[in-house]
Amino acid sequence: MPKHNSRPKPPTYRLHRPTNTARCWINGAWKSLGAFGSPESHDAFAKVLAEFRASPGAPEILVQRLPGDITVDEVALAFWRHAEQHYRRADGTATNELALEADILALVRHRNDHRVNYRADVCVG
Repeated sequence: MPKHNSRPKPPTYRLHRPTNTARCWINGAWKSLGAFGSPESHDAFAKVLAEFRASPGAPEILVQRLPGDITVDEVALAFWRHAEQHYRRADGTATNELALEADILALVRHRNDHRVNYRADVCVG
């Protein structure tokens, strides 16, 4: 007989095919989030996750990553690795552009801090 887990599972962003809307299961009911894939539905889902996270007994993992998903931090790191090589003078020293890119990435990461492990395509907007 399977064990009953008393800890609630985090909601997941799902497609309701008949209406092409996004929804999630939380507190024993389906919650409609808006048009599937829209920025509004992702914002609504982020709010649901934030409320879930604030609830007592919520698990640590908040966002389900699917194979092929990439986070904002992963995109930022890949770009930084590119920028470190690309924004160089002929003598190998860094250009001023590299410092500007570092400032921009710091802002992006700061904006993304509350969206831990969020997919990159969700945070664009």
